[in-house]
Amino acid sequence: MFKKLIPLLIIVLILTVATIIKKQSTKEQFDLIQELGAQNILDDKFLGSEVDQIELYLGTKTDSKVTLKKENEQWFITTAYQAPARKNNIDKFLYTLKNMLGEVRNAPKEFFSDFQLQNEEAVHIVLTRTVDKSTILSHILLGKTDGENACFVRLYNNDTIFRVGRNLRQEIGIFSNEKDKAPEHTHWLDKNVLTLNKDDVKEIAITYPDKKIHFVKETKTIEQPEDPETKEKPAPKIEEEWKLKPIEGSFNQSELDSFIDSITNIEAQDVADPNKKEEINIDKPNYKLEITLANDKKYVLHGAFTGGEQDGYCYLETNPNLIYKLDNWTFSNRIFKSGSKYFVLPSLTIDRTQIQNITYHIPQGTFSINRFVFGKEKDEKITWILAEPENKYATQADTLNAVVGRLSVLKADDYTDEVDLGKLGLDTPQYSLTIHLKDNSQHVIKVTKQNGKYYTLFDEERPIVTLSKTDFEKLFPIIDKMFIIESVEEKENNADDEPMIDNDIEESMIDNDIEESMIDNNMEEPMIDNDIEESMIDNDTEPDEENK
Repeated sequence: MFKKLIPLLIIVLILTVATIIKKQSTKEQFDLIQELGAQNILDDKFLGSEVDQIELYLGTKTDSKVTLKKENEQWFITTAYQAPARKNNIDKFLYTLKNMLGEVRNAPKEFFSDFQLQNEEAVHIVLTRTVDKSTILSHILLGKTDGENACFVRLYNNDTIFRVGRNLRQEIGIFSNEKDKAPEHTHWLDKNVLTLNKDDVKEIAITYPDKKIHFVKETKTIEQPEDPETKEKPAPKIEEEWKLKPIEGSFNQSELDSFIDSITNIEAQDVADPNKKEEINIDKPNYKLEITLANDKKYVLHGAFTGGEQDGYCYLETNPNLIYKLDNWTFSNRIFKSGSKYFVLPSLTIDRTQIQNITYHIPQGTFSINRFVFGKEKDEKITWILAEPENKYATQADTLNAVVGRLSVLKADDYTDEVDLGKLGLDTPQYSLTIHLKDNSQHVIKVTKQNGKYYTLFDEERPIVTLSKTDFEKLFPIIDKMFIIESVEEKENNADDEPMIDNDIEESMIDNDIEESMIDNNMEEPMIDNDIEESMIDNDTEPDEENK
């Protein structure tokens, strides 16, 4: 009988010891709090669950305050176009305030500024219950930090200053002690545009202003061979594979996988005013992303992007008034990435050592330049001579060498579904380069700028592609970077001082047997006129009177 009671006595003993330890720990903690002079700052009756409105503002700047409002257990930012707020962040913040302890710092009112706790300089945190009757549950003034993990606070209409062992400024999104630093709504904003399980995605359609890409995940059954020992045939193996539609073709699977990872967790930078859709072009979105799940549920994201360094905007079709702002990289490199990421596009790779002549056709005129190499291999030098108009201007070799360098590694940035050259202006291109090689072959690059894109043909090869802005500017630099543009008086003054072609170059030209015939009959177009100084300032616009 006694043996049966031993386990019970052991359990009772353990519980007794645990209770004693807990009481001692609590007592020590209480004594420590008392010893430090710490006390609860908010009233013991304060309940974070009763708060359904939070206002945050700096000093007297109530017109720029951040207001968070709870409706049906969901928090929204009423001062940011009713955008959803991060509920977990708000609940955590209210819990922190409820349990906030502070050490009393006695200081007269005239020293409040030392703590940034004057009414007009402190950050105000107003906690309100609006149900039935609007009641302010607590009004806290937040001052400067004390080190990295503490700050000073006081209650509104109360002169007692507390030092709190938490950096509350960081917890509301203020990361400095600058007096003019106000709370911002982005700290509370739920930036999650879309969250999906990537394994559930079965179809993706991406619409751009000039093309559409469509991927479909298909299931295929692979029969398994019979087991030679058991003579049993295993169940077929089921595999999933992404296909390009409507015309099947090869594509970069790793880029598609990366894309799916991106679209199943899209985060915004901010939200935009739904009453100003025209200003950000979202009233007429030019991009669209359609995602279909295995259960046939469909998500449609409409986007607007003007190109360049601008940010993009988007909204879900189910909520067109909640407009998200996406940073440039997210919009153009994660969601609506260029076609060159998925497909192998036409490119042009020219051996720079074989280039003999380049003829330019640009809006300001036509000109032709010859490339000369002289000296020994280790001391090899390269120079350029303006062939047509003959010897009119000296060239700037560094710029022209950069052109050749780009021609040796030129790749398309994107492509278009458009096949009509006329619609893109490529039947009469604004810019073109004809590159003549030593073996008498040639390459032609045609470019037209339209809607912020540089539509391009490489040797008439399809599809029509686009160049990046960087590549275009490298191939077609502004004229005064290609040539030394001098006035007639400057040219006459410098004529006797420095010849355009030095003796080494002249000898090299003779050695290389360069003849006038290197420029073929196709170059007999009107060459650049005598007003090149005035007209060839840039590639896009005619100079105004001041520039002339």
